[in-house]
Amino acid sequence: MCKACPDVTLSKYQLIGVNWMRLLNGMTCETQKGTKNVNGVLADEMGLGKTVQTIAFLAWLKYLNRSLPHLIVVPVSTLPNWIREFEKFCPEMSVFKYHGSQKEREELKENLREHLPKNYNHKMSPQNQLDVIVAPVSYFQKENSPDRKFLSSFKYDYLVIDEAHNLKNAKSIRYKMLDKVKSEHRLLLTGTPVQNNPQELLNMLSFIMPLFSSAGKSFDDQDNYTEQMLKHFVDDNIENGDEQTAYKKLKQLFAPFVLRRKKDEVIAQLLPKKERKTVFVELCSGTRDIYQSIISDHLNKSDTKINHTLGENLFTNLRKCAHHPLLLRNRWKSGSEIEHLTNYFHKYDLFCSAKFESLRKLLPGLISDDHRILIFSSWTSCLDLLGCLMDYLKLKFQRMDGSTTSDDRQRLIDRFNTDRSYDVFLLSTKACGLGINLTSADVCILHDLDFNPFNDLQAEDRCHRIGQKRPVTVYKLIALNTVDEDIYKMQEKKAKMNAAIMDSSSSRKEKNDILKSVLKKAKCNGENDSDCEII
Repeated sequence: MCKACPDVTLSKYQLIGVNWMRLLNGMTCETQKGTKNVNGVLADEMGLGKTVQTIAFLAWLKYLNRSLPHLIVVPVSTLPNWIREFEKFCPEMSVFKYHGSQKEREELKENLREHLPKNYNHKMSPQNQLDVIVAPVSYFQKENSPDRKFLSSFKYDYLVIDEAHNLKNAKSIRYKMLDKVKSEHRLLLTGTPVQNNPQELLNMLSFIMPLFSSAGKSFDDQDNYTEQMLKHFVDDNIENGDEQTAYKKLKQLFAPFVLRRKKDEVIAQLLPKKERKTVFVELCSGTRDIYQSIISDHLNKSDTKINHTLGENLFTNLRKCAHHPLLLRNRWKSGSEIEHLTNYFHKYDLFCSAKFESLRKLLPGLISDDHRILIFSSWTSCLDLLGCLMDYLKLKFQRMDGSTTSDDRQRLIDRFNTDRSYDVFLLSTKACGLGINLTSADVCILHDLDFNPFNDLQAEDRCHRIGQKRPVTVYKLIALNTVDEDIYKMQEKKAKMNAAIMDSSSSRKEKNDILKSVLKKAKCNGENDSDCEII
């Protein structure tokens, strides 16, 4: 490995990961369609260096003079980071970024045609040889995408897919289009291989391993096939109430093809500790009145049995109120309501939010103690208000959300990591929770929680990852006696019982449970719970 990638210093567990990939690379299996290569899923927990392990492995292949290039398909948000990591750890490799405007991509195509082989027997001259192409997954989300067709017209050694948990649905266009890419080997990278149910992992394994696939069947049958496999392995145990044995069988099935290491298992000695603190806040009387009025208005306009759309609207408004009443400004339509709202907020301004009041007290002390802070929210409108709060507190900050271009993202990340005059980075939870290294910060504040705890864990790991030198503190802000607290309890349950996430419709069910509780407290008073249900 030293000769293949001299600029990389790998930890022991990372060397094990690279050697595992090398082992799979030399293995084959016999199927109905002949001899096939064995592939795998590198599923290390977030922050353990899946990118650098992959680069080291591909560098080893280059050292062996493998002539075919590799295609790495990534979320557009992580594309600049991949390019930078190659430049940092293995500058000897020829890496091509396939991304840009339509005009730029046409020019890129002309360049690539000179460097990419059309078949496995076509040998490129050393001066024309290209090692790696990095392309965004968005080009594979439409069947008629000219970029997909172009990239799929060539042959590759390895097809590497980052954030591969997005392949959990075998019926999706993305799954089908990526499956058409011709490569000798496939490698999937994900920190969260199972988010909702074990069938998602089996679908990923079907993507890389023919022995897991329904040979000769259409993609519409793939989910049914994997479901039958799951029943074969675990149903008897689950019916007998022995879930632990069922999941042990699944683990044995997946073990040869999935390598997963967790932080607390392998790098406790490398990473500083991470402490979580939950900050419970009480709504002020004015905000509590607004919260109750949302429930009352809903009950006055409809019966307790509500359709899905109304339920989503109610739930969203309750969440917004728990975060900051100003997020509800589109809720009021009449002149009298707007006048009342104007008078109320003129008096209380930014700090009618219990969470903002808590931040006003918390942030100055953290800054004075030389901490640097990441604040995450799922709402861009909430990031707007948080920006106003930063201005009020005279804190220098940056902001990044889903509208930030990939090039601007990297510039913002680099600036925050190198310029300590910036105290705070405001980030969108889902848009900025992947592939971003912000180890210059040591405090992470989750202003609002996501139903999927993995999204919040990914946010935390933007700063709690390899390269972090200081202990990390994570603050969760929870508004008491609101749906905010109910979401927090759901997350705690999922964290303690992994089986709680083995439900493909968990998000809808959880919202049902919360709204049933809210409406029952407000009106049902002894009526059957089923009368308070989202259909």
